[in-house]
Amino acid sequence: MNINDVLNWPGAAGWLILSSSPADDEMAMGDIRATALTRMLLDGGVAYIGQDEDDHEELIEEMGELGAPTGYLVNVMTEDDDTIKATLADSGMILITGDYDADSWRSVLLGAALKGIEEAFARGATIMAEGPATALFGKVLPSGAEGFNWLENAVIVPNVESISQSTLARDVLAAKTADVAVGIGPSSALALGPDRRIETWGSSRVTIALGSTNPEESA
Repeated sequence: MNINDVLNWPGAAGWLILSSSPADDEMAMGDIRATALTRMLLDGGVAYIGQDEDDHEELIEEMGELGAPTGYLVNVMTEDDDTIKATLADSGMILITGDYDADSWRSVLLGAALKGIEEAFARGATIMAEGPATALFGKVLPSGAEGFNWLENAVIVPNVESISQSTLARDVLAAKTADVAVGIGPSSALALGPDRRIETWGSSRVTIALGSTNPEESA
């Protein structure tokens, strides 16, 4: 299996980082976040998307210790659509944490926030999703709702040692709702960059299965 023939995502100047949850291993996740910072667009700060005014206070401080430039909360529940879109579009990096499940994120990001994220990615920003938020960028969420489908025709399952362990992945592939299942293992991240660059970070436990014959391969 050639990974480049299996994984497809929008061609853009930016990076899409799909990472496991920080709770897996704080040191390893710090390394993954630090690596993501090296890929961010220098023209812009780090936008931390939140749904509550108290979200991410500690995270912004921790990211600063890793070398992150100016960081700011983008509260998608209280700010107006024009502000949300413009702020995200001008960011050098956007972080969507695993603090909420994929359906909750989907409901608040559809519309202005997603348009801002798309514009930032097109101009070269790094988009980083962690834990449950990674599922947003596949074709289908665990609930069966439609994802953003950046990783085309894929279901993304975070925090699994192997995609073969995921009942969700098996069910989705069997139903042909998606063609590819991607498992992001603990303390690991899948990084998709410009010019079809594919990298694995941290413990590099990223596994892939296809729907037709359901073979599994480590990325």
